[in-house]
Amino acid sequence: MLCSARSFGQLKHIRQLQQSLATIQDSLAYADALAELADYYHYRQWDSVLYYTNQAMGIAERHGYERGIAGALTGRGVYYMTRNNYLSSRFNNDALRMYRKMGDSSRVSLLLNNIAINFIFDGNYAKCVDKLYEAERVARAAPSDSSRTIALLNLIDIDSSLTKRQRDSMLILAKRNAEKWKDEIMYHYCQQIEAKRLFDAGGREEGLDLFRDLLADAEKKGNLSFMAFLHHDIGKMILEMGGDSTLAMQHFTEGLQISQRQKFFYVTSLLLPEMMHLCEALGDTAKALHYAQQQLAQNTEAVTELQSSGFTYFDYVLNERKLREAQSRQTAQKRTIYLLVLLTIVTGGLLFFLYRSRSQSRKVARIQQELREKSEERTRELEDWDQFHNMLISVMAHDLRAPFSSIITISQLFEMEHDLTPKEIEGMMASLKKTSEDSIRFMEGLLAWISAKRKGGKIRTDSFKIEDVMQEANQFYTMAQQDKDVRLVLDDSLQGQEVYAEKNMLGFICRNILNNATKYAAKGKPILVRAFVDGDQLITAVTNYGKELSAAEIDKIFNPEQKTMATKDGLKGAGIAMIISQDMLARMHGRIWAEREPGIGTTFFFALPRNVSNGATVAV
Repeated sequence: MLCSARSFGQLKHIRQLQQSLATIQDSLAYADALAELADYYHYRQWDSVLYYTNQAMGIAERHGYERGIAGALTGRGVYYMTRNNYLSSRFNNDALRMYRKMGDSSRVSLLLNNIAINFIFDGNYAKCVDKLYEAERVARAAPSDSSRTIALLNLIDIDSSLTKRQRDSMLILAKRNAEKWKDEIMYHYCQQIEAKRLFDAGGREEGLDLFRDLLADAEKKGNLSFMAFLHHDIGKMILEMGGDSTLAMQHFTEGLQISQRQKFFYVTSLLLPEMMHLCEALGDTAKALHYAQQQLAQNTEAVTELQSSGFTYFDYVLNERKLREAQSRQTAQKRTIYLLVLLTIVTGGLLFFLYRSRSQSRKVARIQQELREKSEERTRELEDWDQFHNMLISVMAHDLRAPFSSIITISQLFEMEHDLTPKEIEGMMASLKKTSEDSIRFMEGLLAWISAKRKGGKIRTDSFKIEDVMQEANQFYTMAQQDKDVRLVLDDSLQGQEVYAEKNMLGFICRNILNNATKYAAKGKPILVRAFVDGDQLITAVTNYGKELSAAEIDKIFNPEQKTMATKDGLKGAGIAMIISQDMLARMHGRIWAEREPGIGTTFFFALPRNVSNGATVAV
């Protein structure tokens, strides 16, 4: 439940506000009216939220009107909530600081609710619940506001630790609070929860009738976002009751039309998968594909808007690093001030006690040396993380090409071929699903590497058959191998051989080695994978019958001291991926190297333990 922003979205209030704009003479009052319009419109037309918010921000900033700026920041936080969670969090926190300074408990409670929703989109439910309880406590001191109802309803929906009795008490309290402040929309949300609980308890027909009554009232009041949600819920209820699937699809379709027309991206993201699955169940693969394409188009639009907003995950990482650097500089400045004070005292003491002066001078020299050493250590640490972030960006740009190339190829087949059979379409959709799953596994490997890179981080190793991991990793490159008439050959020496490793890291390593082997393999030649036992380690060898790397090229690939990871003269592609693989193997007590085989090609080897106890946790 996205219970956030102001709680009155009825069309009549919007029309009244729009008419009043022509008569308002005071600029500050005009900015407040625009911000209020933005609050109302998030229940009707999402793009209008940003339009009125930006207008309010422009006026408030020109006049230095802090309350108007805080209101506009709140509107921006709501607008970006389902598009760019990092940007939404920044605006919400900026507004929260301003309202706390003003002592506006009602708005503070509202912003705490919005920030709690930001934590939901980040998957951090613990912090979300903490913020909701804080919002509920602050709302108790609000003079006349229903923001407490928002916090209570969200807690009922999100806090899984609540008992049924606690949820019942909270719902009664929320309903009374909504009635007290005549907040119609929050009162309808209370009725929605009651109807759903009645439906789940066995009163299905009664619960469904209550939902239909709520839908009729929402249509009357012009609350379009609530209407879209209700169409989604009613359609699901009809299907759960085993009712008419055509009627369910009708509700889904009406909800989708509203959410797409009014730009309610979150509701659209709920409806499209439901409609796709329902069409699949009914055997209408053409419509299922249509809704799948709409979902893909919405995801593409979200990515485009995320990039155009100018604030992405990497900006977030960069800002975090800059913050740490600023904190480090502040600490160094404080130490410098303390040092200057100490030196002043020592200089004054020179007039009276020569021996004391010399003793203090030696002490100062030791402190300065320690400061220099700590400063140099901090500089090296920052340089290492800077190199790590650049490497991370470069490897994502390199290794995400393969799955997206596969997706683009299949999409082009859909555009070029108009007589595809259902079986061919089903095969292509399965291929798309498999490529997407492989992409997720690749990202999991990358995230595991990032986690292991953190100070004090740990990785967990388990037993895996190297033959199975190789076959799974090769799924990324089967299409490219077919184009080159190249095949993967697993030697009998791999049968039954197991290694102990972290699964995602091992998959990342195998995918990158197979990627290079596929890229440089000669047409019509195999890629041979063999295994050798060397004491307590298993050595896996991957040979491509194609390009022979020179000793200098091999040395460059495995040189981790490269300072420039993404420039013209720096390492690219396989070099970056191999350095990451080398780092991962070192953390799992393994190693990697390559050898040139004249007249054949190049063989990459990597070794991992065979006799580490199952489920071992290895400290980084």
